[in-house]
Amino acid sequence: CRSIWCSTRRGTAAACPKPPSSHWAYESPGALRRPTHKEPMRLNILLLEDVHASATPILQTIPRAEVLRLKHAPDAAELRRLLADVQILGMRSRTVLDADMLAAAPRLRAVGAYCTGTNNIDLQAAAARGVAVFNGPFSNTRSVAELVIGHAIHLLRRIPERQAAARRG
Repeated sequence: CRSIWCSTRRGTAAACPKPPSSHWAYESPGALRRPTHKEPMRLNILLLEDVHASATPILQTIPRAEVLRLKHAPDAAELRRLLADVQILGMRSRTVLDADMLAAAPRLRAVGAYCTGTNNIDLQAAAARGVAVFNGPFSNTRSVAELVIGHAIHLLRRIPERQAAARRG
């Protein structure tokens, strides 16, 4: 058995000492099935809302990982269709992950929220399904600092007053 979900050697891809017919493998929380061992398990990763491109090469170093990137926040129907076969989801603040959406993602194991908080994720429903949720609260720090400096320069040069004067004529 080379399954990474083998109940006897969970989390490893090492050869299982038991014959494949003598143990169970885990497919989803609480669901057991006999391992098929015919195709290697893929790790489907979905990155939404134009998560930074530097994440893709890092995630592609994971064996059998398939990364799908979207530049937009999908609507509910599209998100439901995409989540059906996803194990890891990376998202920003426009995507809402409520209990119904989590129910549409039976294979989901982890959610990375690359935004300020996790208020767009139903944390109780995620915990009940065994989905780990983490966020990068400081992922936007540099962008916010650049914006603040830009606005400070804008005010120091009195651009709002000059723009108003130019519009008045």
